Order: sequence, then structure tokens, then C-alpha cells
Amino acid sequence: MIGNILKQALLHVRRQPLEFEVAGCAQIFDDIDQFSAFLDLRVEVPAATAQHLAALDSQTLNREARHVARAYRNAVDIMVRSAETGQSVVRLWRQLDISRVPEDHDWPSILFAVGNASQFADGLHRTALAHYIRYLDARRNLVESLQYQLRKVEAIGNEPVVPMSMRGVMEQEPRFTTTRHSVYARLPRRRSITIDLDSRTNLTLYLARNRFVLKQDSGSLKLFGQNGVTYPLHTGRNSIGRSSQCDVRVETTQSDISREHLWIEIDEDGRIRLTDLSSRGTYVPPELLGSRSSDAAKSPDLLH
Repeated sequence: MIGNILKQALLHVRRQPLEFEVAGCAQIFDDIDQFSAFLDLRVEVPAATAQHLAALDSQTLNREARHVARAYRNAVDIMVRSAETGQSVVRLWRQLDISRVPEDHDWPSILFAVGNASQFADGLHRTALAHYIRYLDARRNLVESLQYQLRKVEAIGNEPVVPMSMRGVMEQEPRFTTTRHSVYARLPRRRSITIDLDSRTNLTLYLARNRFVLKQDSGSLKLFGQNGVTYPLHTGRNSIGRSSQCDVRVETTQSDISREHLWIEIDEDGRIRLTDLSSRGTYVPPELLGSRSSDAAKSPDLLH
């Protein structure tokens, strides 16, 4: 009897819409899945913030690195403590230091609203915190990349250059030239590009500076790494990156590959779509980008 009452109460809670006020605007979600999709759009560093960080001097960038590292540790500590002690994230939420939260994507407002929504299950808070950690990780990776570029510039005494990690943000048509003198163009970020493998035997693409080959093998599509490892792909969405949550987890030693770097989507008809999610870029032969590729004719040996 009591068990049935509890089950009905839980079902009632799950049907409750999630309603928050974020930055003065009401946000209503039918369920946690919708809320998660809303947060998925807020885990990458905005272009304006990336440009601002790229313009910082070494000392200011070091301060930013310390600041984001503290925010990251604070958020991760809550998740770890919840796993170790069995306490709910709701109970531990007060330990989240809102004063350290970056302003991007209205994260302070989102986390404050979630913290005040104690009537909802622990999954809501856990979902918000997991996405926030992903955002901090992306910001930390970007800052570390900028620091590395600045150290290189200072070491050789040249004028500052556009960091590799920022070329997709700060250049209209970024280009990447391999040691074989083949030109590649960066995929537009978070925009799907459809490719046709029927017109070619394989496709070479670069995740940052790491070479991969996408091709049909024994009737199925596979991704071949430069270290000889073969990654089978399945119909639907294949996430590629360093994270253990990705469908294709590449070697963790390749630190310039993002935790979730690229989506390769294969539909039932065999069409293939590529979507870049990274801060360091995914590069493909320029002709795949259509009118954006004015240099395609200059580089006949794009597949190798």
C-alpha cells in the first residue's frame, strides 16, 4: 500500500514541468531531457569570450587559468563527494561557490535557479552540475592552449600570432597545411556538413593536428587512426573524442583532441554528416565546404 503511494507520488513529480527564471526570462521544460538539451548548447566557450581570452597578456591569462581551475575543482568535488558518501547533489549544492561561476551563457543565473528548485529530484541538480563541469573543462582547455601559444611566442621572440585553438573563431576561412603540403579547411563549428564517400575511396580528416582516415571497409564505415588503430562506426551518431563517454575514445595522449571533438552521423541511407564540437578544430578537404573553399583547385592532392 505504502509502496504504491510512493510510486504514484514519484510519477507525479516526474510530470511536473521544470520552470526557472534565467536572466529575467522564464524557462519551462517538460522534463529533465529537455533541460539537458537546453544545457547542451551552453558547454562551449562563446566566440566573444574566446576572442577576449585570446587578447589577454600572459599574467592576466595565468590569473584566468587559476580562477577557472578553482571553479572546476569546486564543482567536481561536489560530484565526487556525492559518489563517495551517497549524499544527494541537492544536499551538497550549498558548497557550490557561485561567486566563481563565469558569466557566459548565464551560468550564474542557471545554477542559482537550480539551487532554489529543491522540490525536484536529485537528477535535475546532477544534470546541471555535469553540464557546468563540461563548460568549465572547455574553458580550461582553451586557456591552457592560449598559454601554450603565448609561451611559444615568448620563447622565439616573434610577434603574437593567432593561436591554433582560436583560428576557427578569429578567421573567416581558416586553413591548415599538412607536412605533405595539402591544404585543409576547418569545419564550421556546430554545423553539420554532409559528405559523399561514394565519390571517393576514403576521406582524410584532421582532429586538430591528428590525422584520421574515414573509409568503407568490408561493407561498414570505419575510422582509422594514425597509430594504426581501427575504430568501427555504427548507424546513427558516433561521438569522437578523449572522453570515456564517447562512442569512439581516442588515445588520451592526444591531448589536443577535445573530450568530445566530433560527431560522425550515419543515417539508414548511408549518408554521412560531420559536426565539429571542438575548440581546436576538425579539418577536411576544402571542396567539402562548397563555396567556402576558394583554395580547393590549388591543392590537387587532398586525399593521401
